[in-house]
Amino acid sequence: MIAEIVILAGSLLILIAAIGVLRFDDTMARMHSLTKGSTLGLLAVLIGGAWAAQDPNSITFLMLAGALQVITSPVGANMLGRATYRAKGIPNRLDVVSLQPTDPIKDTPRPNTENNSEALDSL
Repeated sequence: MIAEIVILAGSLLILIAAIGVLRFDDTMARMHSLTKGSTLGLLAVLIGGAWAAQDPNSITFLMLAGALQVITSPVGANMLGRATYRAKGIPNRLDVVSLQPTDPIKDTPRPNTENNSEALDSL
């Protein structure tokens, strides 16, 4: 019974982290929500699974997966956040929809490439 409650709590933490990624406006806030919530949620799920497991090998594998998650998730999120912060042309918000396709590098409308003769004439 306790294992199921811990697994459910971990699943809720992962769900809250996913909602945080969609709701926050800033890239760094999204990365914070993603790393903290999903890491703690996954650790809770793994602890609940280890609590319910009977085989010592299963418990060892679950604890190894948790240790690898704790080691790699913050480093990966830091690298992604740093690359996003330094990149140019990446939109800051996820929920803004542009009706006109734009080139993300130049932030200008893309040329019409459906008619190849017009695209070749513009070159």
